[in-house]
Amino acid sequence: MSNKAELILIADDEKLLEIAKGSKIKFDKQLALDIAEILSKFFSYNPFAAAINTTLTFLNKKERAKESKNLKALPLLKEQILRQIKKELNISSEIKCISPNNTEGMKFDIGDKATNGSFYLKHPLLDNVYIRPCNYEAVLAREKEACFRRLASALGAKTITLKDAKFFDNKGKLSVGTTIPQAVCTNIGINVQFEKDGAVIKEVYSEFGEPRVAPYIPEHLKSWTMIDTDLRTMAQDRLEGHLIKHQVTLQFKESFSGGGKIAAEIADKGLDIGGSISNNVSSVWFFEVEYYPITETI
Repeated sequence: MSNKAELILIADDEKLLEIAKGSKIKFDKQLALDIAEILSKFFSYNPFAAAINTTLTFLNKKERAKESKNLKALPLLKEQILRQIKKELNISSEIKCISPNNTEGMKFDIGDKATNGSFYLKHPLLDNVYIRPCNYEAVLAREKEACFRRLASALGAKTITLKDAKFFDNKGKLSVGTTIPQAVCTNIGINVQFEKDGAVIKEVYSEFGEPRVAPYIPEHLKSWTMIDTDLRTMAQDRLEGHLIKHQVTLQFKESFSGGGKIAAEIADKGLDIGGSISNNVSSVWFFEVEYYPITETI
């Protein structure tokens, strides 16, 4: 596991102060005054005022000393801002602020790049890869679906057949029609065909060639089978029960937790998460996995 910050903010000094001043984060009175003072004196440029201030500063040693003191206090002010943001987001991990000029070596989602003033969350699986908070839940759902297929292949699957799927709104009521299910399929990354009444068309989802090794759990998927009940049950049924065919249920919950919860908190404070958070309807998917006989793979 990586020890890198779970949440980072790409921002230079001026942008960090602007974010602090314009967000819904609550700062104490003195800290708010300090933010406004440094922002107005060092990052707001007015040619006429600048000329006057330069002259006055040249004549006033005390003023020069005060400005020097303010500049030296900037690192401490940034630390206080980040500490307060962390407190209001109610997260345990540290928030790391990185200048847009210091993002070399960091990786972002395909087609994305670091933008000044934006938050990013560490990818749920990949080290040194950061994604927009608004995409976190969708990325996690797609990773689970991809893990399901890779695990099935490693366990010696012959075919995966999608049998049915159920969709529930945020009140727990069964959703009918095709509009909501199609949106959910897009988020998760499952390609499904629907009848006019919203029923799932049963079809072969994936088909695999004969395995070359005995059934096993790949090293990079072991963490999934430890924390995800659906995938752990699937692996145990095959490895311990030597099943040839069984039903596998995958659940994708609508409630936010972990990185998804952090994304929602960031958005609630008026901060940039890169877009709106998709309202993932809870869904349950029913698959039938048929395997090659284990004797043929040994």
